[in-house]
Amino acid sequence: MSRSKEIRFFIFINVFSSMLLWLVAICDGKLTTGLKRLIHDKFVLEGYDKRIRPVEHQGYTLELDVSLYFSGINSLDDVKGIFSSSGYVVLQWFDSYLTWRPENYGNITEMYLPQNDIWKPDLALKNGLKSFREMGGAFYYLYVEHTGLVIWWPFQVFETKCHIDITYFPFDRQTCNITLTIWTHTIYEVNISKSNQGLNFYEFYPNSVWEITSTSYHVNTVSDESEVTFTFNLRRKPGFYILNLILPIFFLGSLNLVVFVIPTQSEEKIPFSITLFLSFAVFLNILDSTLPENSENTSCLCVYLVIELTIAVFILVISAIQVRIYHRNSATHLSGFQRRLVNLSRRITCYSSRWYSISHDTDATNRENKGPVEKTKARPEQETEWTSLCTAIDILVFYAVLVVQILVIIILAIIINVNR
Repeated sequence: MSRSKEIRFFIFINVFSSMLLWLVAICDGKLTTGLKRLIHDKFVLEGYDKRIRPVEHQGYTLELDVSLYFSGINSLDDVKGIFSSSGYVVLQWFDSYLTWRPENYGNITEMYLPQNDIWKPDLALKNGLKSFREMGGAFYYLYVEHTGLVIWWPFQVFETKCHIDITYFPFDRQTCNITLTIWTHTIYEVNISKSNQGLNFYEFYPNSVWEITSTSYHVNTVSDESEVTFTFNLRRKPGFYILNLILPIFFLGSLNLVVFVIPTQSEEKIPFSITLFLSFAVFLNILDSTLPENSENTSCLCVYLVIELTIAVFILVISAIQVRIYHRNSATHLSGFQRRLVNLSRRITCYSSRWYSISHDTDATNRENKGPVEKTKARPEQETEWTSLCTAIDILVFYAVLVVQILVIIILAIIINVNR
């Protein structure tokens, strides 16, 4: 008896499973049939035409919701002023010709259609560098709801123009825009409305050179055309340029002072000055190749390099004059101005010498006695009046160049910090 009950139970389970599978198959068949019938009704019977703006009355305005999901910065070309970025645009609108009752089509509430099969807005990249191209592609599908809501999210690589201000390079900040506009229709036909989603980040990857500090999103109307602008405020990461450009330039600038440590009688003074001058010229050439050719603004770093280059020229001229002075006839005496330079250098360095004193009284005594006056200490043979003048010039110009360089660095640092 119990075995017969088990057999009847297994038979019931098999019959129930078969009926359930049959019902699922019937339902699936209805869904497929309903979708085919829906597409047939809309595109064959009702004659859907993608060339006609999908509003109930052609005097009505179609509201277009545009938002951007930003993926990252590909590059920002300083020289060419090209801002390359990636992301996908989300466009939403209501198509009055693609509405239906789900209960009439097997409870179908949504479907996906190829983007070239229905009407879509002629949205174009306004500030792009290339000719206008259609967004998306033939393999893109649009999401359509029974209420008429259509959602389209084409992925794009944007290459837009971006004005580069190099004044505070490499501590500069740039502002770049992505502007999308309706190319053909006026605002009375297709109007971009303020989106609740606006500008968002999706699978964002950071850039090694630029950091996004803030973003904004606004809709404009320009000459009866509707457009939306996504703004990105960028800050350059200066670490690479500090190590490879700024510090070498500053160290090279400090070598300008070393020229005055080298004695005039040394044959390496002028070659060393020429080497410094050529080094600054090389760095200026490197910087010019890095920055855009822009006459509207000049980099503070370029200004500093030009100042250092000018100082190097000045030092080269002074070194040449010192060599000329050093080889003058030792029988020729210093003028009053030259004596004052020597005495001033000795006061600056707090240096005093018993064996050598240059004054008007000594010269007067020499002229009256018509002979040399005995000194308290004999003068070394290697030091002459002209050698002392060369040493005085080294000391005075050393401190003058040092003060100028410190002032230039402080002024540039203040300007950069204030404007950052």
